[in-house]
Amino acid sequence: MKLFDICFTYILGNPPLFEQAKPLLPKNLFKALERRAKSKLTFSVLFEKRLSIEIPEKCLRYTPVGDLDYDKTLRTALCAVKPQDVFRLMVATNSRKYLDEAWKKIPALKQIEMTTDISIQAIRNEVLLRVHNDPNNSFIRHEEAFYQCQRKGWADAAVESFKLVPPELRAILFSRQWFKYFFQKNEKSYKDEKILQGMLHAKKTNPFEVTKGTIDRSFFMGNYCFEHLLRQWGEEPIPAKFNIPEIESWLQSYLTSPVGERPSSVRGLMVRS
Repeated sequence: MKLFDICFTYILGNPPLFEQAKPLLPKNLFKALERRAKSKLTFSVLFEKRLSIEIPEKCLRYTPVGDLDYDKTLRTALCAVKPQDVFRLMVATNSRKYLDEAWKKIPALKQIEMTTDISIQAIRNEVLLRVHNDPNNSFIRHEEAFYQCQRKGWADAAVESFKLVPPELRAILFSRQWFKYFFQKNEKSYKDEKILQGMLHAKKTNPFEVTKGTIDRSFFMGNYCFEHLLRQWGEEPIPAKFNIPEIESWLQSYLTSPVGERPSSVRGLMVRS
């Protein structure tokens, strides 16, 4: 480790010293220290604890501004942590630069055992294709991988799995994620917002059709209530970045349809302009 990193590690590992040093530190250095502490905590809570894997302090590598550098950290960790554990962390953090290198270090028996881990399966299969050039040595279930990563809060990995599902299924997953975020009310989840943002970006770069039937299915699969939908839609406007024209049209279609063909609770809806 560089002397600079050793000093950072020492200060962050001594909270009283950190508090004393705060007023004396240059502003950019103080911000970098705080950013390192936050980045390290996020990595620990979101990835290490959920996977029951611990990366030694000596392996941690940071960017100049204080963010944890996942690529460098996890490659360094290959010398200190079981390669299968490092591989799982690489998938969870969407750190793909050294995936093939990590896979090659995993013992053959462990590679076989890992075929049952759905959350890493889609990306594992990509590695198999590159390392072994064996397209038949995989059982790809991208949808399950998406849901596993979503539940664990691995936003980047969830979005990567989302991109690999067929377009029709992609439309359903997209609509369900939108409703999931919308109905969170006062406890909007950062991970769900980040997943939705990633899905929106994927939709723009590789468009897929979101039909009224798809939205209907996604809404009712979530067991949502129209009364709740209308009340919340009026009380809490959706941020402009999450306005989906197809969902706006879906709501409008209920407003303009004959009375007998729409849920009675929809009649009081005021759709935002």
